[in-house]
Amino acid sequence: MQDNRVLCYSVRVEIPNEVGGPESIFYLIRTTSEAAAIDAVLEGLPANWRVADVNPAAIRTETVESLDLRSGIPRQI
Repeated sequence: MQDNRVLCYSVRVEIPNEVGGPESIFYLIRTTSEAAAIDAVLEGLPANWRVADVNPAAIRTETVESLDLRSGIPRQI
């Protein structure tokens, strides 16, 4: 049986707000390591936003193609 999954990372980013606790947004990124995923996401964030969690995710090839996940480019989900 052929494995049709691609290693990606789910990255949760916390955004401070004026009302109370931080809000979260999520990015999905196709990279070879957790460190590379964090670096790619941080590159485009404002200074006061921070990476809260990073989790590996095995994504089906069809999903990677439909989301147009390109290596090293974060996709907000």
